[in-house]
Amino acid sequence: MTATAIDERLLPAMYMVWPVHRLPAAPVPAVPSGYVVRQCLEPDLSAARAVIDSDEPVSDQAWESFRDRIVPGGAFLIVEAARGKPVATASASHNPRATRHYFPFGGEVGYVTVDPRHRGKGLGRAVVALAVARLIEAGYRHIFVGLNSDN
Repeated sequence: MTATAIDERLLPAMYMVWPVHRLPAAPVPAVPSGYVVRQCLEPDLSAARAVIDSDEPVSDQAWESFRDRIVPGGAFLIVEAARGKPVATASASHNPRATRHYFPFGGEVGYVTVDPRHRGKGLGRAVVALAVARLIEAGYRHIFVGLNSDN
């Protein structure tokens, strides 16, 4: 009998859920020296998408669906200060129906992406903390991030 490799990207996503007992305490983002946080306004969303697309391109349809669910004030960029280049992003979005699971009044931390040249510096943790804090501020009790097994 021959074992076949499974393409884990085709499996259902796993979820990490913010513990309800940690509400309303929001995580504190720790942005390393040399980087600056920027909240994305409508004109900045193309910069956030560019960071995401540099890691794994997103279809226009998926992007538009996601963009329309972002909580007001819930999209974030971390920018390399010296060059002014966006290198990390994450967004807080309204998404109670995440694939096969239902999270009542669910808030999702979506499209967490860090430029590969800037990984290992805590930027992912910082941008996720910003998105989680925004969801807590907006009153979400069920906060999650969906993960593929390859990331």
